[in-house]
Amino acid sequence: MSAYLKFFELERSPFEGKAQSQVVLGTRALREALSTIESGLSDGASRICVSGERGLGKTSLARALPKLLGRKVRVALVRDPAVSWEALRGSLATQWGLEGGALARSRLIEASRSQRLVLVIDQAERATEDFLDHLDVLLSYRTEDDRPVVQSVLLARLATDPGESPPTLIWWLDRLQTLQLEFAPLPRDGVESYIHRHLKRAGWRGDRLFSPEASRAIHGYTGGIPGQVSHLCEKLLAIAAGEQRVSIDADVVHALCD
Repeated sequence: MSAYLKFFELERSPFEGKAQSQVVLGTRALREALSTIESGLSDGASRICVSGERGLGKTSLARALPKLLGRKVRVALVRDPAVSWEALRGSLATQWGLEGGALARSRLIEASRSQRLVLVIDQAERATEDFLDHLDVLLSYRTEDDRPVVQSVLLARLATDPGESPPTLIWWLDRLQTLQLEFAPLPRDGVESYIHRHLKRAGWRGDRLFSPEASRAIHGYTGGIPGQVSHLCEKLLAIAAGEQRVSIDADVVHALCD
C-alpha cells in the first residue's frame, strides 16, 4: 500500500507501524489516560488499570510510557504477562537498573529513593494467577515513609467475546483497590482531526485530503476505533492514488466499504 506515498508526496506511511506509536497522544482519550496515569502515580496509587477494546491504542501507550513519564520515573515494561515470572524477573531488574538481575526488596527500596519505579504491563488480560501473585508481592513493598516501592500500570482488554471465560485479571482488580479508567472510541467529529493529524506528521502539505463527509462515513463504518480508522484510511489512500484522485470523498468510502 506504500505505493501511494509518491502520489501524495508523503514522507512515510501515515497509519502503519511506527507512525501509530509516534502519535500516541493523537486522541483525546490517550491524552486523558496519560494525565490520569501521571496523577495516579503522583498520588501514590499502586495499581492503575487502563482498559478498552482492541485498536484503541493501549499497546502504543504502553510502549511510549517510558519516555512520556520522564526522567524521574524508571519504567520496566512487560509485553506479555503470560510468560513465566522466572523468565521475566531478569529483564525487570535490568530495566530498573538493578545489578545482578535480582528483585530483592532491599535493592528495590534503594532504587526507589532516586527514581519512581513503575511496572507497565501490556496485554494485562493475559496475566496468569502466578504472575499476579508475584506482582502482589512487589506491590506490597513500602518505603519508610509508607510510599509504594513499585507502582503498576496495567493495559488490558477486559471485555470478552461470546464463549470466552473472563480473564483472571478481573477478580484481581475486584479484590484490590485499583484506579481504573476506560478508553472510549473517537467521537464522530474527532475522526477528521485524527486523520488529518496523521497525514500532517507523515509530510502532507495540502488542505484536508479527506472531506468532512468522508470522515463521517469512516466513523460510521469503524465505530471510531482508531486502529480500524487507520486500517481503512490505508486502503482508501491506495485506491485514491490508483485512481489519480487528489481528494477522498464519501462516495469513495462507501464504494469500498459497501
